[in-house]
Amino acid sequence: MSVENNVCHYETSCKEGYGNIQRNGQYNPICFPISYTILYHNVTEEENNENNPESYDVESGAITILAPTRTGYTFRGWTPNNKIPQGSTGNKEFTATWTPNQYFIKFDGNGGVLKKQRITGDYESSIEMPENPEREGYTFLGWNPEIPATMPITPETGLLITAQWEINQYTITFDTDGGTPIESITANYGTELTAPAAPIKA
Repeated sequence: MSVENNVCHYETSCKEGYGNIQRNGQYNPICFPISYTILYHNVTEEENNENNPESYDVESGAITILAPTRTGYTFRGWTPNNKIPQGSTGNKEFTATWTPNQYFIKFDGNGGVLKKQRITGDYESSIEMPENPEREGYTFLGWNPEIPATMPITPETGLLITAQWEINQYTITFDTDGGTPIESITANYGTELTAPAAPIKA
């Protein structure tokens, strides 16, 4: 209440950012700060910084919205900004912006010839399977570990995937053209062989 020229003036409303409760028999309102909601978009509760508030009021100090974290991504900032100045009013909304991190996979031919030695891609992007390597005298069995369907988080040196091989076996048979028979020889590729004794023909 204020007095001007012997006339009483009663406050009937509150300042911006305040609500009021009118008591019976009293003209001056009781003002209280209105609580405003803060909403966050493109970020989960688990990703958001636990110290970021969910509400504020006109009496709150200046607020800086802190950075969230997301596996495999780099946080680029909040839009439109990350500030709520002291004395602000109204509900606020903030949207997180992210950039996927890039990772890479290296291939070890393990004695074979590689068609591709490295794959680079964004986190969780699809991985195109490389052509199988080739190695003379060996059969390609696969990769160890298996190539994932999407790009995982890899060490700074990359995820190393190694070709697995099984050595081939070959058989040599002998035609003695009527001479004493000679047993066939079966051996792994690259095995040093001893020539059998010459056949005898009557």
